[in-house]
Amino acid sequence: MNSDEFARWWVRPWSNRDVDAIVACFADNARFVSPRAAEVTGNPVVVGRQALRDYWQRAVASIKSIAFRTAPVFGKIMAMTEPKLAVAYHFQNDPETLPEVVTAVRQVYEGPVDFAVDGMTWNITKDGVRTRVAMLNSQPYPPPSVTERQQAAPGGEKYETPEWILKGFAWEAMPTMDEVFKEFNEQFGTNFEFQLKAMVPPTEASPQ
Repeated sequence: MNSDEFARWWVRPWSNRDVDAIVACFADNARFVSPRAAEVTGNPVVVGRQALRDYWQRAVASIKSIAFRTAPVFGKIMAMTEPKLAVAYHFQNDPETLPEVVTAVRQVYEGPVDFAVDGMTWNITKDGVRTRVAMLNSQPYPPPSVTERQQAAPGGEKYETPEWILKGFAWEAMPTMDEVFKEFNEQFGTNFEFQLKAMVPPTEASPQ
């Protein structure tokens, strides 16, 4: 089975809501990661074929209409409807697969089309449609927690800073760290403390 044959097969079980046929493609110990899984199960990681079956059964049941299309069928539909701008989305868009998808679409459709990527947005006005790609921050600071810190799981060990780190820490930087945490707590209404503060050796404690 080549990639085109697999694509044509893949849309059938999804369109027919045949979850058993879909999960048959996965190993017993499969590991599936998706933000959608977090919405349905509370965890973005689904481990195991049975867990994957349960997740997709719940997810599919919540969707009123499912319609998957292969690239050639998508191109034919766009050629028939002639939209101001066609958008192909929810497909494996990477350097290895995109050229094949574009070729299949362009064999039957010559109009304007976007092959969507994460962060792509469209400004639609009476004058036309403008495509933009948002610049996403790849290293954002995590938001302050709104819940109490959870205790370690039963049998878990509390983390302790290794001795070799303590020996090399510049304790004279502690006043600066205190100021950083103070400003953060004042801004976000939290009460965090620098974790190493309680470990300051008596001889290295900053003067009050």
